Amino acid sequence: KHDENYMPAEVAEKLKDTGVWKGGKAD
Repeated sequence: KHDENYMPAEVAEKLKDTGVWKGGKAD
C-alpha cells in the first residue's frame, strides 16, 4: 500500500539538501 507520507531516508535527505523539503509532504 502506498503511503503518501512515506519517503525513503535518502530521498528526504536529498530534499533537505536542496531546500525542497516541505515538512513531510512532497509533491
